Amino acid sequence: METEALTNLLNVEKKAEQIRQNAAEGGRGDAERLPGGPRQAPEIR
Repeated sequence: METEALTNLLNVEKKAEQIRQNAAEGGRGDAERLPGGPRQAPEIR
C-alpha cells in the first residue's frame, strides 16, 4: 500500500512537471501534437 502511494505521488509529480514545461512553452496544450494541428475559427463573411 505504501509503495502504491509513492508510485501515485511520483506520477503526480511527473504530470506537474509536464504542465510546468507546457506553460513555459506557451500553454498551447496538445493542439500542436494532434493530427491537423491547432483548430481555427471559421471565417466570417
